[in-house]
Amino acid sequence: MNGESLPNDFYRDPNSQSIFRQAKIINELLKFFCQWTNMDISQIQINTETLREIIIRIDQRKVYFHIYHCGMRPSEYKMNALLIYWILKLRPFWIPINESFSKNAAKKAAYINESFCVFLTLNLLSHYKPQTYNQISKNPIFINELLYFVI
Repeated sequence: MNGESLPNDFYRDPNSQSIFRQAKIINELLKFFCQWTNMDISQIQINTETLREIIIRIDQRKVYFHIYHCGMRPSEYKMNALLIYWILKLRPFWIPINESFSKNAAKKAAYINESFCVFLTLNLLSHYKPQTYNQISKNPIFINELLYFVI
């Protein structure tokens, strides 16, 4: 196929059950993130339409890999990177703030998506490179700098 003879097929969004399953996985990761940061998950609001869009865009990229890379399936690293990319780009999470928030709490609320992405990166690192993760996790200055570079 080269553009002169286009296929009859086209991309279809995943079904609702598949989207719900992926959203549930992201929500579980968000729960782990809240435990890691000692946050109350009920404070975090989720734009479900944006989360749905993220799941669809990741699925589209799976199809892209299949078509343009000879049937290749993206690795967990690539899938994690796509999730991080789209969370940073579309920002599906937020914490409503009020006047009584401290400066530190307001900053935490402003960078909730970035903090979650740092958590996802460190979580993946803990599974695949535990020695490196152990070195990093003992160094809060490094984690703060990593968050600074993401922000």
